[in-house]
Amino acid sequence: MSSSFIDHINIRIPESRVDEALGFYRDFLGLTPFMLEDYRSGDRTSFFVKLDSGQLINLRPVGDFERPSGSNLDHFCIVVDRDVDDVRSEAGEKGYEVLRESTPLGSEGRAPAVYVEDPFGYVVEIKQKK
Repeated sequence: MSSSFIDHINIRIPESRVDEALGFYRDFLGLTPFMLEDYRSGDRTSFFVKLDSGQLINLRPVGDFERPSGSNLDHFCIVVDRDVDDVRSEAGEKGYEVLRESTPLGSEGRAPAVYVEDPFGYVVEIKQKK
C-alpha cells in the first residue's frame, strides 16, 4: 500500500441530540455538515461532518446510544488551523471542559493540543496545525 489515509470514522450519537452534535462539530470545531438534509428527510440513517482534507466523521444517531466507556476508543485527533490557546478559550466559553493539554506526536510531528470531551463522551484531541 503506497498511499493511505483515514477516509472516515463512524461514531454513534443519541438520536435526540443531533443539535448538540452540530453545536460541537460544526459550531465549535468548524466542520462542515454533509448529507444532513438527507438524514433529516429520512433518506439516510446518518450524516457527516467534513474536515478540510476531505475526510469525514460519520455521525450515526441511534435510539440505543451508550456513552463510550473508554475501553474501546481512547480519542481521535483533529488538526485545526487555529491557535490552541484560542481553542482552549472558546472551549471554556462554550462549556466544554479541557481534560488535558500536551504536545503529542502525530503524523506531522509534535504540536500543541487540547483534549475536549464532546457532548456524548468521545474525547477529541484538537491539535494546532504546525
